[in-house]
Amino acid sequence: AHFGSTESATPTAAPAEETPKETDTAAVERNEAPAVAEKAEQEITVGDLPDVTTVTEITTVKEYKDAIAKGPVLLDCYASWCGPCIQLAPKLEKLAAEYPHVTFLKFDVDEHDEEIEEDELADEIQGLPTLIFYKDGKIVDKAGANIDKLEEKAIAHFGSTESATPTAAPAEETPKETDTAAVERNEAPAVAEKAEQEITVGDLPDVTTVTEITTVKEYKDAIAKGPVLLDCYASW
Repeated sequence: AHFGSTESATPTAAPAEETPKETDTAAVERNEAPAVAEKAEQEITVGDLPDVTTVTEITTVKEYKDAIAKGPVLLDCYASWCGPCIQLAPKLEKLAAEYPHVTFLKFDVDEHDEEIEEDELADEIQGLPTLIFYKDGKIVDKAGANIDKLEEKAIAHFGSTESATPTAAPAEETPKETDTAAVERNEAPAVAEKAEQEITVGDLPDVTTVTEITTVKEYKDAIAKGPVLLDCYASW
């Protein structure tokens, strides 16, 4: 809309032709209620799904203290405006479903900040989201928005889940060709060997096309002319 289309844009596919819905008569011939037959052909949307959650919302420090007093607990300290918190929420729900023996809680620490400031919980929150692992009322670990590390710590403190997927056996490594074979194809041996190595982030050049600015003056100068896209971010 603001910068124009790119050459790499994928053309929009033509919409698929809609299959006519069967008549009520056809449904009756299959001994189905017409309303059920029609419903089966509708696309399921989020609105059709039941409003079920496995993470309990708490709204007071007293609720928080009562909830963490016994057993394993994972507390999600979040804010409604926090982007990483919003992205983490569905993954946390999935994790809670995998650990039914663990109490999963969420606490909007921004909405209840005045009450939290008077409690030791405030000292544990260094950024959002902050996820705190408890065992019988005592803190045993903390995590942030990184779902991979969160899952690792969940396994460490709560044990593995029955739904865990077994680790696949590593693929057998194909022997590298000899230098002689590379020479027969008129390739330099070093080039042939390099071509078979897996490229990692460390192999990539340290180049960025997004410029970091550090002062308001730099910001004002940069936006003064031409189209600009500014990313306002925080390292945490």
